[in-house]
Amino acid sequence: MIDTDQIDAQFDEYWKETSLENTQNKKEKSWEDFHQTTFKKKRRKKPFYLKYAAAVILFILVGSFYFWNEPQQTSASTVNISNPSDHTKVIYLPDSTAIRMYSNSKISYPPNFNKNRKVYLKGNAFFQVTKDKHHPFEVHNNNLITTVLGTTFTITTDLNKKTEVKLYEGKVKMNIKGQSESWILSPGEAFIYQKDRPKINNIKTYVDFESKKLKTIIDYLEKQYGYDIQIEKYFLNKKTTLRINKEDHLETPLQIITEIHNLTYEIDSTRRKVILKK
Repeated sequence: MIDTDQIDAQFDEYWKETSLENTQNKKEKSWEDFHQTTFKKKRRKKPFYLKYAAAVILFILVGSFYFWNEPQQTSASTVNISNPSDHTKVIYLPDSTAIRMYSNSKISYPPNFNKNRKVYLKGNAFFQVTKDKHHPFEVHNNNLITTVLGTTFTITTDLNKKTEVKLYEGKVKMNIKGQSESWILSPGEAFIYQKDRPKINNIKTYVDFESKKLKTIIDYLEKQYGYDIQIEKYFLNKKTTLRINKEDHLETPLQIITEIHNLTYEIDSTRRKVILKK
């Protein structure tokens, strides 16, 4: 068992770093080098998420995505936002962090959020966190506290109250409320908490599509990134092989798809729409 003071000191060192190393295995690195050095840059608009230094991702399978805003409720001690609908709601925190709130989810945060970046989550959500090394970003979910350090990760909670945090990039520190012990996850690790028992497993940090119909890949991208992707029906049955790393921005798989099928793409960040065309 690692000493708590040692864990905190190590985490503080991670937080002071100005850049993070992405620990991918050799196969992942070869794919990254492949589409960074081979593909020509396609015509597109700059997506909004490049403004953010870090992305914190929760993957959840939902039927459809929809971009809309609703007035938030503010009290003297907290700001509360809920999404009772069947669609995804996108909101922005005072530090410009973007959150996609999925169906029946709720968040709350303090009014002085820029100095106290703590979010309390009920349900499931997708985070794109603005990095601020002087003010760590915390996500409180059930009894777990996830402290964010320029990372990409998912949080899922099932009906049996099993919570799983999967880390794909960067570092996170895990704490359980009421306990002094801490854990620091490395990329490719998952922290699983159920019935007061924590454990760490290894995970895959990518998804492979081997000769799959393009429609299957587009369906995955729509659910993953929350964009409506439009393409001519002619291309939907085209077989395509590619790897999508969990920390990839949307443009990375789009560049591969457009190169393979000789297409171009345009991104409308406001309407959360992508158009693929000849």
